[in-house]
Amino acid sequence: MKSKKNEHSFFGDLKLKPVKVEPFIWHLSPKRNREGILNRGLLIDEDKKLIYANNFNCDLHSMWPIPIESMNISFGLGFKSDESIKSSLIAAVAPYFDFWRIDTKKLATEWFVDPFLRKEIRVYSHCKNNPKSYVCTFSPISNRYLQLFEYDPNLKEEVLIIEKEGVINTLGMKLPLKKVLINEHY
Repeated sequence: MKSKKNEHSFFGDLKLKPVKVEPFIWHLSPKRNREGILNRGLLIDEDKKLIYANNFNCDLHSMWPIPIESMNISFGLGFKSDESIKSSLIAAVAPYFDFWRIDTKKLATEWFVDPFLRKEIRVYSHCKNNPKSYVCTFSPISNRYLQLFEYDPNLKEEVLIIEKEGVINTLGMKLPLKKVLINEHY
């Protein structure tokens, strides 16, 4: 069987489909990895062979791996989609992660639809059913293309709205994240 143009074989029969990414995408990592990422950037994991990212900027709860990490907590709360439960799950899980914003406008690398999440997202994620929301690359990412953010419980997700010449446009969501000034911590 011929593979489609631009697809790459991965783990035998698994095909990676190229995807266009947003100007900024997000990689989440446990905070214990912070110093290594600050020093060396994002490196290819020997087991997973890829770097994974979230190709959206609109819902913290759907950023991988928060959905799977919060599943353990949500079993005790039931499967309600109530906003207070969603906020509680984010507050319980997000502080353990660093949020690395990748500047894809400056970084010239090819991105692909994440082959592992394209089907599972309907199970784990409450609102991201677009497989292109989760992406991966074979390329290491230098720390010069990364900006570190962390969860701030004092901030709230809010819709960004702009009015220009009497027309109101929604720009997306402002995430409850704050930029980390590296000199403050290192």
